[in-house]
Amino acid sequence: MELRPIAPEDKPLLRGIFQRLSGESRYRRFSMRLRELSPTMLAYFTEVDHSDREAIIAICPDSGEALGVARYVRLSDHPEAAEVAVAVVDDWQGRGLAHALLTELSDRAQRAGVERFIALVQTDNRNALALFAGVANGTPQLVGPNFHLVIELQPGMDWSSRRRKPVR
Repeated sequence: MELRPIAPEDKPLLRGIFQRLSGESRYRRFSMRLRELSPTMLAYFTEVDHSDREAIIAICPDSGEALGVARYVRLSDHPEAAEVAVAVVDDWQGRGLAHALLTELSDRAQRAGVERFIALVQTDNRNALALFAGVANGTPQLVGPNFHLVIELQPGMDWSSRRRKPVR
């Protein structure tokens, strides 16, 4: 599996990830029903500065297809914190890819001065809650329809301790 920072020329790969997400996975990631990513959204998601906005994309070396992406956006009012999000194509969910993406993203975030991630997770999104359960600090706070989770980043943080199936 190749994990690397996203680049502007990855718009078709990102569109491919989105197309391979089920309607439910799209809703879980974006908290709204989306049929496609607009050109503006594709630009926002791929044209990042790799400091205040970062994204890591996972690419299958055999097929060249993108399988997932994890990103953070630094909070302007709290620059030591960043909102985090991850999306993995449905047929790769539950195989540890989100953990691998978040491990790489955490390393990059810490090098950029980010000390904690904030995750907003829908209260009934069991998969995302399980993903963050082993690393979130304290009790999740209910904010509207979402849990607000705080993840303190640690040097060498490895998100894979809860992985069920290995990434291949």
